Amino acid sequence: MTFKLRPDVKWHDGAPFTSADVAYSLTEVWRKFHSRGRSTFAQVTAVETPDPLTVVLKLSRPAPYLISALSSAEAQIVPQHIYAGKDFLSHPAGNAPIGTGPFRFVEWRRGDFIRLERNPHYWQPDAPHLDGIIYKLISDPAAASAALEMGEIHVTGSGQITLSDIARLKTLPGIRVIERDSSFTGGLRGCVGTLM
Repeated sequence: MTFKLRPDVKWHDGAPFTSADVAYSLTEVWRKFHSRGRSTFAQVTAVETPDPLTVVLKLSRPAPYLISALSSAEAQIVPQHIYAGKDFLSHPAGNAPIGTGPFRFVEWRRGDFIRLERNPHYWQPDAPHLDGIIYKLISDPAAASAALEMGEIHVTGSGQITLSDIARLKTLPGIRVIERDSSFTGGLRGCVGTLM
């Protein structure tokens, strides 16, 4: 399987994202630390990086599920230049991640929130369209529902608030309930948010 990486992608610290990061992630992280890594990537016999933007996975036999595994949220590519030669499991970047996405990590207050800010070096210059995102950690469904109603939060998933609150929130002006099937929530549906 040959993959061509998008050119001009940079890690949040400014280092280039390359095929070496993919190879390192598969061989040194996913296979060793991912709960299903050994079985998921068992058919991968070698990872070749003929140039910085090409990754070639050599397989012992066909493994069509690899496309799904590689595109999952569980198979995150990590920056080799940050982790190589260090203990992956205790590395400080585990709590202050460095990625390539539209938002970069800024702050995590345990039990309270995670704050991300717009990545000014994102490969797609007109995105993202927000200056930042704050993930507020609210464990009480009634508090999450109240925070939504008061405008303290703008979006929550159906798993964060009770079904009775979803029915009530549907009737309120300025709040929209979106119902979509989701394979990640085992049949639960919905997203609730304020109209902005």
